[in-house]
Amino acid sequence: MVFSLCRIRMWVIFSGLFVLPVFLQAQTQQAEKALKANSRLVSSIERTETTAGRETVYLEMPFGKATFTDPAQVQKLSGLLIESVELVYTRFAVSENFDQQDLDKERLQQLHKLLPGAFAESWTGWQLTGQTSPATADSARNMFHGFVVTYRPAPSPGGMKEEIEFLEKFFSKKPGDETTTGSNPAVVDSSGSISTDSKMTFAERQRYTALQLAIKKLDRNPAITVDTTRARVVKQTGDYAVVQLHYRFMNHKRSKFDTIRISEIDTAMKILNRKPPPFADSIIITVLKRNRQWKNIVLVCDLTGSMAPYTAQVFELFREAPEIKKVDQFIFFNDGDARTKKPVGRTGGLYPVRTHDYDSMMTTALRTMKGGDGGDTPENNIEAALLAIAENDSLSDIVMIADNLSTPRDMELLKKVNRPVHVIACGSRYGLNPCYLKIARVTKGSVHTMRDDVGNLEFLQDEQTIKIGKENFKIQGDDFFQTRD
Repeated sequence: MVFSLCRIRMWVIFSGLFVLPVFLQAQTQQAEKALKANSRLVSSIERTETTAGRETVYLEMPFGKATFTDPAQVQKLSGLLIESVELVYTRFAVSENFDQQDLDKERLQQLHKLLPGAFAESWTGWQLTGQTSPATADSARNMFHGFVVTYRPAPSPGGMKEEIEFLEKFFSKKPGDETTTGSNPAVVDSSGSISTDSKMTFAERQRYTALQLAIKKLDRNPAITVDTTRARVVKQTGDYAVVQLHYRFMNHKRSKFDTIRISEIDTAMKILNRKPPPFADSIIITVLKRNRQWKNIVLVCDLTGSMAPYTAQVFELFREAPEIKKVDQFIFFNDGDARTKKPVGRTGGLYPVRTHDYDSMMTTALRTMKGGDGGDTPENNIEAALLAIAENDSLSDIVMIADNLSTPRDMELLKKVNRPVHVIACGSRYGLNPCYLKIARVTKGSVHTMRDDVGNLEFLQDEQTIKIGKENFKIQGDDFFQTRD
């Protein structure tokens, strides 16, 4: 089955009875698969702060039920870009006959009914989280159940002001200053105990076998006894594993059988005396350091809403690392300087700067952001790339720092781009926007994520399938469509 970015609404009615939309079923089924592939167990979830340009909302459901406590809160998210969805439940069951998977399906259907946009894009991340600490029905009822949704607020001057303040604070730091990361993270030590160390500066992963980690996850609940003699790994590929376990709840005579899915085997950590990484998602620094072969490049940077954490990386790298000096010019763009009319090719809001002076670049970047209002969801990436070509006769490559969750408004201009475009897809943790694969294919460039450098797309044949990370894409002409098994 092939899914494009088109959103299909297909309603089926038989004998006067309402039946779930066909596409709704397909979308919720894909969400179910994604949840199963990305599941974890924790003692209890912790409410965390989000970075600039992102917000998190907790959509609560009562213990054991599939109705939202506040449906209006869910509907307020309609039309916003959904980055990730986490379904949170409690592993404690009042009855041995209770089926958690059935409840999960019902909860997904309720979310789709009120917020179909959460299921619309292939790059939205899904996480299933089970809480293990409750040992009684009363304690389980006091836990949070429902969905944790991370989204991007609608672009606004107020939101852009917050991002500008974030960058100004970041720019004010001198080279060598330590970057704080907020509260101290929890650490799982070699015995499986969880603690928070105020002196800890960095946590590095320490590997366990899939079997050890699966048993540790269940053993954290004092009400559960695991039969370790019957535990076995039924599937393991890289850092993903499926483990079958037999266990028994306290005061229950019969043992239960369950399957634990582990998406990252090396999740336990040990303490090292090192500085914390300055960015939660250091994709720009990682990709530029990994691709030192790029010479005589122009860096085209999206400075619309939600890009502040990535913009900061450009300047951090320029300030600290010599490899950024190979950049001949920067072109910052804000999607039209807050104009209401944005004709393709003449949207504007482009701010070129040809300098290696840190203060000059910083000033131009902030002027770009102040000139815009956060931008619409579509942006003028291709117009910015064409300006880079027009102003640089000796230009060999364009490196585009792009918002993976936004699609360029001016893709019809792509045929005019006659230099390779290397797209750094910011926010691609959960999946790639197919439009950036098309840009790389047409321009004979490449697409880059935190882990992968994807090039030579122009040599792929029509109808051929390519796997990138965990996703499969089929090529039709120059377009890429995500495929589902």
